[in-house]
Amino acid sequence: MSIRQPRRDRRYTINLEYYGHARRRHVARFCGEWLGQAASRTTALAIATAHAALRNAILDGLAR
Repeated sequence: MSIRQPRRDRRYTINLEYYGHARRRHVARFCGEWLGQAASRTTALAIATAHAALRNAILDGLAR
């Protein structure tokens, strides 16, 4: 099973947004749906990577 990297998958986005904090935060989204928010881009990327791994594991299990 190969895990598709969120950096190469255009369905994943990480943008600075106001999200309940005084300052903008990095918000990770998949197909426009909110995955999570973080103070750093690195942490937001980790959220997207974890989502991609879980999604791939579920899809791999369905294919068997």
